[in-house]
Amino acid sequence: MPNLRTLENPKSELASEVYSADGVLLGKYFRENRTPAEYRDLPQNLVDALVATEDVRFEQHSGIDFKSIMRAVAGLGRSGGGSTLSQQVAKVLFKTRPGEASNLNDGKLNGGGKLGLLITKTKEWLLAIRLERNYTKREIMRMYLNTVDFGSNAY
Repeated sequence: MPNLRTLENPKSELASEVYSADGVLLGKYFRENRTPAEYRDLPQNLVDALVATEDVRFEQHSGIDFKSIMRAVAGLGRSGGGSTLSQQVAKVLFKTRPGEASNLNDGKLNGGGKLGLLITKTKEWLLAIRLERNYTKREIMRMYLNTVDFGSNAY
């Protein structure tokens, strides 16, 4: 699990920019082409659509939505996942999945199967709770929209 300092300063991969001596942008180099946005700059329709599709009880839970978990378990994942926006931020920022390079996976108990899934989900739940304790809902929403890949290198 990351320590408090790591949680307070999550890494986000931004593009490196190269400028000429006279200040002209020559190019960008990146694996992920990110341009961070502040919450106040996010269209309210975007925020509302994200909450409606990903985490309808975002404002009510503290990182874990037990109703969504039960729905996902009962539907065997067919009716959507049970992860909250906070859990998804934890997954992306701290790479909780087996095989991803991070400070969470020490190589122990990270196998596949049901045990591996339970261990991974437990890490995500704990990190989501810690995120909720340290950040406001607006900050978590900003982190989500600045880090989660929407496809075609769109963040």
